[in-house]
Amino acid sequence: MKTVVIDPGHGGHDLGAAHNRRLEKGDTLRLALALEKQLQSMGCKVILTRNADTFVPLLERSEIANQNSADAFISLHRSSQEGHSNPNGISAFIQSNASRVNRAYGNAVLNELSKVGVQNNLGVLEGNYSVLRNTYAPAILVELGFITNEQDNELYDQYLEGYADAIAQGIVKTLQETEHIPPKKRDPIIVSIQRRLHDQYNAELSADGIYGPNTEKELIRALQMELNRIFNAQLKIDGVFGEGTKQGIPDLRRGNQGNIIYLFQAALNANGYPAPLTGKFDQDTENAVKAYQQSHNLEVDGIVGNHTYSSLLSQYPPSASTVRLHQGQSKDPVIQSIQHNLNNLYSSNVELDGAQSQTTQCALIKGLQSELNHLFGAGLSVDGVMGQKTLASLPVLQAGSRGDLVYLLQSGLYMKGYDAHSDGIFGEHTQGIVKEFQKSCGLPEDGAAGENTFKRLFS
Repeated sequence: MKTVVIDPGHGGHDLGAAHNRRLEKGDTLRLALALEKQLQSMGCKVILTRNADTFVPLLERSEIANQNSADAFISLHRSSQEGHSNPNGISAFIQSNASRVNRAYGNAVLNELSKVGVQNNLGVLEGNYSVLRNTYAPAILVELGFITNEQDNELYDQYLEGYADAIAQGIVKTLQETEHIPPKKRDPIIVSIQRRLHDQYNAELSADGIYGPNTEKELIRALQMELNRIFNAQLKIDGVFGEGTKQGIPDLRRGNQGNIIYLFQAALNANGYPAPLTGKFDQDTENAVKAYQQSHNLEVDGIVGNHTYSSLLSQYPPSASTVRLHQGQSKDPVIQSIQHNLNNLYSSNVELDGAQSQTTQCALIKGLQSELNHLFGAGLSVDGVMGQKTLASLPVLQAGSRGDLVYLLQSGLYMKGYDAHSDGIFGEHTQGIVKEFQKSCGLPEDGAAGENTFKRLFS
């Protein structure tokens, strides 16, 4: 039985939006109670963050979902905007840089609502909301029309039960379609790091307990802020571990303390080397540093200089200052991170040996096939073979594209020896790398990855 947490927005002294004596907190509760019945009739276990006109703090709403291991979370709201433009329509928000599951979830709910009757479908938008950021389960925040628009209000009242049924259909459809996607492991230590990055450094992160490119980028941003604050390093706060950031780091050793110590302790934990998150460089921290240095072929001195810091913060993506290991060497940290992501996202069960291998390439192709089935309903056999049906199902990836398909393309390029940034964003750097690969294969150098480029890359 799947567990769905419904969050009626606002409540108690928090009225939400108001218009002509109509209150958002009342509208969201009415819909939540109707949605609860619909989901229960469809076999779901349903938990409401509130079932009466009471106030529930934002973080507590997420904790209700997390503590009950929710499979899906939906927060119900009404939009508001007074003025001459009189906007209208429904929308769904997902956390910035959320996974493809969240976007599919938002689209499914909006599509079902549109069938019932709405003025306008404004689509899935990105936002940085507490209930989305701090909830582990796939989470969306739905704006059910504008409370300041009379026609939206009439539709809301007329189709309340229909809206409840539509949302339930969208939720259940998403749960069914994503059932095969393995849950990511959530580390409570990473959750605490993500929350501190958000609270202290205004990081736009989902506290999902998963260390990935977004969390590492925010960790680097925080480090740059501290270097500017303490040493007036005048670094650009861009989250890129470049040469300026690398040179700005002082040697850190036992006895030091402060925010920079906390940040490197966070990086140690994220890399699998437990260190106390105290901001104090103690004996336990030194032991963790030495263990990391030994396993990464660094000088084992227990001192964190720019080489150790560079190694800790070079997974997502490799920075310009990261020296890639030569082909033939066995533990390339970038390939290790690719293998880790393949295992986490697609249950690939690839050995984390950091080596280029047929097994890892097969797992990359399986990842592509899984994504094509998920995004386009391609109906492919996930067999790791780049056959004609798989090739024909691939879209053309080009400048401006982003997402997991781009990440897999970049990973394939890196595996072939090209210094591609595995960040899921098809920018100028990726376009240049694609052109370089195309040139080496005698293909037209258009910088777009289509069928022929994928065929040569994964053959």
